Amino acid sequence: MTKKAGLRVSERFLLPLAIAGALGGCGGGPAPPVTFTLTDLGTLGGAESVACSINEGGKVAGYSLVKDNAAVHGFLWDGKSLVELGEVPGTPACMYDVNDAGQVVGLAKFGDDKMGHAALWAGGAPTDLGQNGQFSYANAINASGQIAGTIFVGYITHAARWDNLKMTDLGTLGGRQSNAQGINESGLVVGFAELTGESETHAVIWKGTEAKDLGTLGGRFSFGMAINKTGQVAGYAGLIADSESHATLWAEGKPVDLGTLGGNGSLGLGLNDSGLVVGSSDLKGGGGSRATLWIGQKAYDLNSGLDGTGRGWTLVEARDINAAGQIVGWGKSPSGQSHGFLLTPTKPIPLKVE
Repeated sequence: MTKKAGLRVSERFLLPLAIAGALGGCGGGPAPPVTFTLTDLGTLGGAESVACSINEGGKVAGYSLVKDNAAVHGFLWDGKSLVELGEVPGTPACMYDVNDAGQVVGLAKFGDDKMGHAALWAGGAPTDLGQNGQFSYANAINASGQIAGTIFVGYITHAARWDNLKMTDLGTLGGRQSNAQGINESGLVVGFAELTGESETHAVIWKGTEAKDLGTLGGRFSFGMAINKTGQVAGYAGLIADSESHATLWAEGKPVDLGTLGGNGSLGLGLNDSGLVVGSSDLKGGGGSRATLWIGQKAYDLNSGLDGTGRGWTLVEARDINAAGQIVGWGKSPSGQSHGFLLTPTKPIPLKVE
């Protein structure tokens, strides 16, 4: 997403996170079949924070403004407090991930490099995953420590995978650019890549360096954002006219339109091994975007499922979900500031609904 100049700190900080829109009230869509307890993850001393990923043990990775909003730093929430990971150059979008061993990947500043490099935190100082000083960033890490992310080859981007800290360029679908967003326990990488001619960008699964085009919902673009152990992929794709994108689940390689909360667009951003998808969706009538849970092809507004702990919140975007159904993302807290949140279901989320 292209960055805009001249924004306030808070606007610049949250700009990469997609389709926030007007916020309005809290719940506006159908309530999920379970309720959720909300935990405010707070910040590192600044005004805002964003939660990007959660592991099976409930640890959360993300980023936050620090005191006086002077800089953005990555964090790991260990269940009690935020552990600071160091400064992030620029605005990082949501590229932090944590595996079940507590290892974190993302973007870090090394020395005087103003752009930053892909980084791994495994207890202590970050390890630089950069390739020959080129800008790079990491988006995902699996339980065995394989990492997926993106490197810059000159001024274009290529999807990449790191095995034992050794980087492999995964290439494209014939076009110039590609980007990796997720990796599963088998080492399958998901992301998106340009086709020959650069007129279309499609969601992709890489097995080794072999790229498989996942197709679209009839439009010219699709984006793979997360992959689970069975190879299901969550993301979003353009419709026939490319006027809007809808959250999409690729199961057995076929795209399924997950629909919206009644509005025009939606994004699938995370999924768990049971196939539950989370992201964001527009409400009917231009009511803004809301954090969303999809069970099968039915969309639920997470704001409508909050218990008393979520009073005064507006959940804008859900980013990840673990096997226990815990969900992380960001929203407007009662103070009016954007904070990362953790939702914990009060009972198991059903995998099917009537």
